[in-house]
Amino acid sequence: MRKIIVLLFTLIMGISLSACGNKNDFSSNTPSLQSGKTDKNSKNVQKSTVPKKTSSTMESVSAQGARVKLTFDGKEVMVKMYDNPSSRDLLAQLPLTLNFKDYAGVEKIAYPSKPITTKDAASGADPKLGDLALYSPWGNLVIYYGDSDYADGLIILGHIESGIEQVGVMNKDFTVKIERMD
Repeated sequence: MRKIIVLLFTLIMGISLSACGNKNDFSSNTPSLQSGKTDKNSKNVQKSTVPKKTSSTMESVSAQGARVKLTFDGKEVMVKMYDNPSSRDLLAQLPLTLNFKDYAGVEKIAYPSKPITTKDAASGADPKLGDLALYSPWGNLVIYYGDSDYADGLIILGHIESGIEQVGVMNKDFTVKIERMD
């Protein structure tokens, strides 16, 4: 009888602990994990989980020397892409038209319709002004136009070569066409 009770207790504890260990469960009231800062709109951020996947298309797309053009409101921003699986997966999905909005006064974010792979990605990154990144826990693209801190789950996809000043002045939500240039 004692063995049954111990076994039952162990089973219940195992189930309880595994339910508490889901690192991708973000409450809608969680402060920004992208920037380490909070803002009054942080409760409105959608949560999203990006599954790890391997796209057969992404393997055939090279990001080596690739450039991407972001077009919005009559403006153009040029991004030099880094060569990593996430960047290749984004390039394979281009062209894209996404709606960006401001987040925390330092970044513009948008949610692609298809998840971008996180295969072989580092556990996080310290973004710089002008970085284009994927915040994998939420599945959103990020353009940094201000200073931000290290963030777990951040994958840097590329860096803006020209036009960063045009991103920060966009005060409202805006639509961006993203297309490969080479």
